[in-house]
Amino acid sequence: MSTQNNISHKFEGLSLWNHFVNNSGALVTDIAMVQHHIDYAMPLLDRYTETFRKYTLHNEQHQRNIVKIMGELLGSNLSKLTALESAMLLLSAVYHDIGMVYSENELAIITAEPKFQDFLRENPKAMLEYQQNDQQIDASLIEWYCRSMHAERVWIYLNKVNSEIPLKWGNASVKQGLGHLCESHNFIVEKIINELPNFNNHYLGNCDLVFCSILLRLADILDFDNTRSPKSVYEFLDLDNPKNKLDAFSKKEWEKHLNSNGFVFEWDNNSSKVKAIFSATTPHPNIELAIKSFIETINSELASCHKLQRFCSQRWINHPLPEEIDIQNITAENYQSGDYHFSLSEDKILDLLTGDGLYNDEFIFIRELLQNAIDTSRHREFYEMQSNSSFIVSPIEVSFFEDSMGYQWIRIDDFGMGMNEDIIVNHLLKKGESYYNSDKFKLDKIKINKVLAKDFVPISRFGIGLLSCFMVGDRIEINTKHISSGADSFRLGIEGRNAHYILQSQKRHHDPLSMPSKYIPDEGYRNECGTSIAVRITTNKEFLGFDIKTELEKFIVCSPIPILFEGNIIGGNHEDVVKKPWVNDEMIQISSAFVEKVEATFNIKFKKGINIVLQNINITKRSLNPNLKGQLAFIAVKAKYENLGAFRDISFALGFDNNRFTLNVYGTKKVKKSNVKNIELHEIIDINFIIDKLKIPEINQNHRFDSQEFRIRENILLSHNGIALEDPRAIFTLNLERINREYAKSNHNNYSFIYFGILYFQDDLLPDLSVSRNEIKGLSFDLVSNLSFSLEPLNQYLHNAFHNFTFFKRYGRFDEFNSNEIEKSGFYNKNQIYLDNYITLEVEGKICSIEELKKEKFINKQFRYNYYRHSFYDDLINYVIEQNFDVTIAIDENGDSCKFFISNRHSPFPKALQGFMPITFVSFQEDDRLFFGQKMNINHPFIKWYIVAVPILDADYSYYSKQLIYTFFNSSKEIAYENCTNIIDRLNIVLPEYLKPFKNFTLKKSDLI
Repeated sequence: MSTQNNISHKFEGLSLWNHFVNNSGALVTDIAMVQHHIDYAMPLLDRYTETFRKYTLHNEQHQRNIVKIMGELLGSNLSKLTALESAMLLLSAVYHDIGMVYSENELAIITAEPKFQDFLRENPKAMLEYQQNDQQIDASLIEWYCRSMHAERVWIYLNKVNSEIPLKWGNASVKQGLGHLCESHNFIVEKIINELPNFNNHYLGNCDLVFCSILLRLADILDFDNTRSPKSVYEFLDLDNPKNKLDAFSKKEWEKHLNSNGFVFEWDNNSSKVKAIFSATTPHPNIELAIKSFIETINSELASCHKLQRFCSQRWINHPLPEEIDIQNITAENYQSGDYHFSLSEDKILDLLTGDGLYNDEFIFIRELLQNAIDTSRHREFYEMQSNSSFIVSPIEVSFFEDSMGYQWIRIDDFGMGMNEDIIVNHLLKKGESYYNSDKFKLDKIKINKVLAKDFVPISRFGIGLLSCFMVGDRIEINTKHISSGADSFRLGIEGRNAHYILQSQKRHHDPLSMPSKYIPDEGYRNECGTSIAVRITTNKEFLGFDIKTELEKFIVCSPIPILFEGNIIGGNHEDVVKKPWVNDEMIQISSAFVEKVEATFNIKFKKGINIVLQNINITKRSLNPNLKGQLAFIAVKAKYENLGAFRDISFALGFDNNRFTLNVYGTKKVKKSNVKNIELHEIIDINFIIDKLKIPEINQNHRFDSQEFRIRENILLSHNGIALEDPRAIFTLNLERINREYAKSNHNNYSFIYFGILYFQDDLLPDLSVSRNEIKGLSFDLVSNLSFSLEPLNQYLHNAFHNFTFFKRYGRFDEFNSNEIEKSGFYNKNQIYLDNYITLEVEGKICSIEELKKEKFINKQFRYNYYRHSFYDDLINYVIEQNFDVTIAIDENGDSCKFFISNRHSPFPKALQGFMPITFVSFQEDDRLFFGQKMNINHPFIKWYIVAVPILDADYSYYSKQLIYTFFNSSKEIAYENCTNIIDRLNIVLPEYLKPFKNFTLKKSDLI
């Protein structure tokens, strides 16, 4: 085959190619062998972009650039290059990236490759992405894997081609040497040093493979100019409009190359030094920053190559390589170059994180450390239970003591997972980097969930808890050992929030500093996994009367991991508190003498006397979600009577009088004479004996039952995984205005019931809290629905008992939930069998459950559209209807009202419409208008367009996306039409051509009237 063809012509004029062909002494057969392989490899490299279209080019231009840069790096020493070294460099230039060429069949079976599982194990982020995607591999993960494997895959092609075009130099095979050389460009330098036997610097007697590996890796990384990213290709790929993370990465890479002019290599007069000068003109600071960041990577590579050069042969050990890149010729176009960006004052931010701007309690660090201890202890239990279902972690221990110098210390010891060096450096000491947000923890959680079918969600979220120690502390001492086999033990000392820390390792034979302790005078490294943290209280935070037990009890309620202080459990025994009834169900009749007295006083007649109902609502047993537990003891008056006289507004009240539990009866007699006031009478009876029937568990001093506090206000304790929740807005206060109001009709602010109990939220079933956890910002549908169904027995105390659910006076903003929120909660899907039988509709005069209706086949059955008292239940029912049935409305002739009909659903409800209240979008029967009442016509061209446009609207025009629909509900018809038209005019300008509204529909005023 002739050596003159289009491919080889690409190398003509390059110093390395010319040296090999004309001056190296290579035989004709050697040149032909190299040429044959160039002919084989180059067309394959053009297939690279068939699979990875948006990567910078790795075709023949890249190979030419590499060969050119190799020659420039050699300078006048090119003449020292042997024929074999020249051949190996040329072959490595065309083969080193050949592993990125995949056939469609190879891509289809990537997950079956043994190396794929190795790749996942070595890259937690990749493993997490793979697991979260149900073990389905997407384009970005394919490219990541192929990128990481491409150097190793060179062997596939070398083995294949070697049988057709033998890689022989004379009689010796060079396949192994070439394979190691190509593979090495993706190694770190240390790996090459560790594998030096594969990189003989006297290979076949006259080839230095170590030096060849240096030239290959430098030429590869120095190929950084606009020849690899032609502007026409960039524009064709539409990278100016990235549609996903992969496109955004590609855009950044292409822009770096597109604005780069590449390198010029300047040698001094005696060829003893070489300078690499880089030039680029950057149109934007972001591109300048990206280029300079990449130059730093090149500088790091240059430093590594200088290190590797020490292992070269004597011929090349002193060959000059650039020290670092000269970037004086990077110029800014139409802007002033500089490090202009938002920056944060670390001290000010630390002040914010450790001051009263975030927390409202200086000793909040105790809570932060305790919740960390609970998290790691629970993690340990889940971890161990994968192999030992009966494992129980040891309790958390808290101690408070003075050291020999008189300083006070608070210390917390847990027996959880412990920490290794990676966790200490990258999470404990890195502000804002919680370990529980790391890929490694998320992977561990997925594994636990698969084995135990349980989801463990930690309390800690933000990675700033340790900083809170410096609100009152000036020194932190830590002793820790990770649970992993053979793990090291560490001692860590931190003095001040900005100070450097002392890290000591048992395996490195550091003599550990003594760990502050109440009991052990000179404590060494931990032998058992877990963590001990001791905080020294700064003297200006000490005060007379400080009680550590009181501080602990502020923060701990019903911890699932026992927390011990001086041998006693803090916050109550978890099992006792959430599982054992706080009162036995009982109906207590008040003495007949008192009943007769009340009847005589108010001229009324009781049908069954006066009764006190004791009812225990076992939330733990009733809950549809295992992450909601607790108890509610409910005590109420029940006294049906007939009014025989002039007294009105007779009411009953439970309360306290002189520390005695009492039942009070009030009544007002209206008097017609203007000079006589209304007559008010009051009867009272002591029912203090009921207190003896209560079995309120010992929780702690702050939350212990006290007769002075035994009333209807704020009697529900709140806990999340053992940490007390604050409820300053009284969101979880029972609805005093509705519950049992038929017995508390007067305006005396009297209430005919009292209650007390605990709501224990676990893992992901948690109110939306502020960062400091001192305010409840929101409640998920999952929480509201599970809690409402758990407290369903309270419905009997409401005036309209049927599915009322108005148990709490207010839920803040938690009045309405759209279909997306309901679906995301999973409440219906998890409990579908129960709810389909529980929820009923009145269909053509008959009460039917959802389950009964789903078994029938029917079209347009009329149903009664009911509204209940609590919007959560309305939203749930509407969502269930929307998911299971097609809904149609028939508007009457006058346009004043409509009737509702349901049919079997034959296709899923559109996901694009689930951002709104359930049953907002329905079919209009024989009516083509867009809007009626609170319903929108799902078959209208406007809605059909909206369904298609929602992904882009929500991503780029989210306010318009919602306003397009909500304007119809919140405005008059005229204003709604005007608002919608204005938004549509704007979208006609900015949306892609195929989505422009005017091409899909025309909105008319008659659509609304």
